[in-house]
Amino acid sequence: VCSSDLATADNSAVVLLYHRFAEDKYPSTNIRTDQLERQIAQLKSGGYHFMSLSAAVDALKNNTPFPSRTVILTVDDAYKSLVTDGWPKLKAANIPVTLFVSTDPVDSASNNYMSWEDVRTLQAEGVEIGHHTASHLHMVAAGIEEALKDVRRASARFETELGAVPNILAYPYGEYDQAMAEAVEAEGF
Repeated sequence: VCSSDLATADNSAVVLLYHRFAEDKYPSTNIRTDQLERQIAQLKSGGYHFMSLSAAVDALKNNTPFPSRTVILTVDDAYKSLVTDGWPKLKAANIPVTLFVSTDPVDSASNNYMSWEDVRTLQAEGVEIGHHTASHLHMVAAGIEEALKDVRRASARFETELGAVPNILAYPYGEYDQAMAEAVEAEGF
């Protein structure tokens, strides 16, 4: 099934997940500039409806149908290339984005990752900020106790840097089990 077929299915949405933009030395997690520009053109001309991830979660919780052809864009890990290459194009196209931030890399002051000032600027420009733990650990392998320590450490950093803890969390590597999901939900996500 092609993604455009999925986007038109009744009461469904398609989530497009990105990591890096115009960082060709990382082909497995990168989207080239020409690819992003083509995707934006297709999305803008294809009659798609854009929604933030939190709005989609609210719709699911409230059993509210999604508009036809709903697409949600998310970005993981807070690589600097979203600031320099991805967001300017997505913002110009008026496409909302949810950014999942792991706080340790942002705290590292690496040129490869955003700074907290970058995160605050993106948030002020309308990018939704999500929680992605502190260290981007593999939560299931770490176990609930260690995973929750990592989540809480990140939450403290969000509170300090942004004044609030995001209420939506993306599991690093996309992996979790039922016990982990219940523990994370009990943390308020």
